[in-house]
Amino acid sequence: MKFLYKYRGIILFFLGISMFLFQPSSYSPSIWIGFLFIAIGIALRVEARRVIGNHTRGYSHEGDFLVVEGIYSKIRHPLYLSNSLVGIGFILFYFGFDFLALIYIGVLLIYERYLCHMEDVFLKNRFKEQWMKWKKNTGIFFPKDLKKMKNSLNKKRVIDSVKSDFYTWLWMALGLIGVLIQK
Repeated sequence: MKFLYKYRGIILFFLGISMFLFQPSSYSPSIWIGFLFIAIGIALRVEARRVIGNHTRGYSHEGDFLVVEGIYSKIRHPLYLSNSLVGIGFILFYFGFDFLALIYIGVLLIYERYLCHMEDVFLKNRFKEQWMKWKKNTGIFFPKDLKKMKNSLNKKRVIDSVKSDFYTWLWMALGLIGVLIQK
């Protein structure tokens, strides 16, 4: 289990690379839907990083405090959701509305959901009652309540949050270049 968390980025990278074993779809409206998923995922990732900072960077579960402000006051796992949205975007962009797209999306969502479960177990054990109260009011991927989010007083600047995810952006850019070359 620690392996899946430690190498989560590498595992997703190989899942993405494996798409190139298959023929891409021809142009379809799914390309624009794919771009929309990617854009929403990127915006969500930047917002989550603005709140959480570098708190979750690394290869092991650690946490000095439970982040419950900003987007984290509504969604427990916005970074995993952003990964899922970007991944779905790439899959739709590459495969279109093909059967292979459903398989890849299914594998991606099952893996991301499993990572969320691992994170929840860690947070529950680490923060006990505080986590239970937070879980009661937040959804895994979707808000339970759409009322105003609790503002974070220490939000990072957008540019700082982008810089803190440099390697994520690099892999996304390389993935997009790979998909475009295949198309």
